[in-house]
Amino acid sequence: MKHIVMLLMAGVLMIAGCGKSEADKPAQKPLPKVQVKVLKPEPHSIWVEYNSKAEAYETATVTARVEGELLKQMFKAGEQVHDGQILFEIDKRDYKAAYDRALAQLEKDKASLEFAEADVHRYAPLVREQLAPKQKLEQLEAARKGCQR
Repeated sequence: MKHIVMLLMAGVLMIAGCGKSEADKPAQKPLPKVQVKVLKPEPHSIWVEYNSKAEAYETATVTARVEGELLKQMFKAGEQVHDGQILFEIDKRDYKAAYDRALAQLEKDKASLEFAEADVHRYAPLVREQLAPKQKLEQLEAARKGCQR
């Protein structure tokens, strides 16, 4: 009996579902027109050339901190340089000559100081015994101080 009731219900549902008309169906949109293009094999270059302007993202202006004749440049323009890298070679002759002059002046000043100290030591006992004027000793001490600077 259960089976009969189920079959009857299934039949009623089928009849109800089949009874829809064409007007109840949703309207269909027309299909879009599609153009078909046939591809033909053609040669294409892999590389494409563009006109452009490249600029470094980091630049530095190199200026000399000393004067002298530039003998050699140790890098090429546009090349990356590193901290501590030698960039230029400058003629050393001018600096060597200035160094030699300074050494000679130092030796001359040392000799002048020794002479002034010897004069002070020579005149100090004479002034104490009042055999030489005190003014002369003061001049010699002033000359020694001038040599010490």
